[in-house]
Amino acid sequence: MQRFATFPTPAVGDNSTNAASTAFVFAAKSGVVTIATTGGTITLSAAQYGSAGLLITGTLAANAVIVVPNTGNWIVANRCTGAFTLTVKTAAGTGVPCTAGFTADLIADGTNVVIAGNDFAALNVAGTGSTDMAGAWSTTTSPVTAITGSFASANCAIRYKKFGRTVFVNAIVNIISVGTASGYTAITLPFASFGKAIMPGRDEVSSNSLIGSVQAGSAMLAIQGYTGGNSPISNNTVFTMQGTYETAS
Repeated sequence: MQRFATFPTPAVGDNSTNAASTAFVFAAKSGVVTIATTGGTITLSAAQYGSAGLLITGTLAANAVIVVPNTGNWIVANRCTGAFTLTVKTAAGTGVPCTAGFTADLIADGTNVVIAGNDFAALNVAGTGSTDMAGAWSTTTSPVTAITGSFASANCAIRYKKFGRTVFVNAIVNIISVGTASGYTAITLPFASFGKAIMPGRDEVSSNSLIGSVQAGSAMLAIQGYTGGNSPISNNTVFTMQGTYETAS
């Protein structure tokens, strides 16, 4: 009968040449240690930093700092409460602030602690605009013009949201009296378009489909009927246009 040798399991965080049991390997790769703090600096022991996962808890009464060795990789879950910060760093190097309620993948690179993955509470977006998905949309108005002539009475209300270089827009065009206007209807979008863009729409009175187009470098959205390019202009008409387009910055 074949027998397998057994030997003591080294303590978590052991950095010696002792043989590693499967229990030691599991703790080092998949173990999670809970560290309670109310603020101030805590330098982790070998038994703490020897686990791959660090679960930080407590109600912070001051900023908290967790000090780790100069080399290593940890998944840090910040489950602290309180209006203070939590930073993971090396003793002499710089560190990474960890947002409450989020989890960060961190590496100590020999000098500093740096992000190995992303903390999505601090997502960087190119260009100007908001990353607040839940926030209210901005509002503006636009003049309503025609390719020929002018409207006796018309107005346009626009709601929009800008994320980086992408603009989501919803425009409601209310044509009360056509006057001498004919041809395409045009409104001005909140930002100039980086390239040519197409935006669908609807005539709320006739239920006919509309199509709007904006040229590169322009903010003017030209609106026409979807079929055959026919003019949708008539008295007491409401157009709804909505879509997305890209800005230059």
